[in-house]
Parts: sequence; structure tokens; C-alpha cells
Amino acid sequence: MLDDVANRIRLGEVRNVIAYLLGTLKRARNGQFNATVGSAVAAVPVLTLGKSKKIMAASVYKPEQKRAAPESISKLMAEIRAAYL
Repeated sequence: MLDDVANRIRLGEVRNVIAYLLGTLKRARNGQFNATVGSAVAAVPVLTLGKSKKIMAASVYKPEQKRAAPESISKLMAEIRAAYL
């Protein structure tokens, strides 16, 4: 989850980091969080053979995404509250 937030901050998609992080934690707690880090599909490269022949490279492996269990999110939220609030 933190990698996803860090990636969005790095890309300039987030203006208010604290509000975004708290919103992300809330979505994760409610089971609505889907990570985007690593899920971006890279463009399939095209290999050129001579002047007119082109072939597509093999498909990019895309790992299956799994949702976090509500219990693990609740535990994580409790740890964050204990550490920072």
C-alpha cells in the first residue's frame, strides 16, 4: 500500500499527501483498495527484422493481484494508530 502511495506521489498525482494516505488507509480497511504498483502493463516491444517484417515480443507477465484480508488491514490500522496517534 505504501509503495502505491509513494509511486503516485512520485508521479505528481497527489497534491495533499496526508489526506491521500488517510483516504487510502480507509479504502484498505473497507476492502476497497487495489494496488496499482506493478500492475501497469508495459508496452509490448516490436522487433524489426529488415525493412518490412515486424514481430511482436512475448507477452509481459502480469502477476495476479490479491486483496488484503480485512483482519490484516484492521491490525495494520491499529499499529499505525498506536505508533502515530
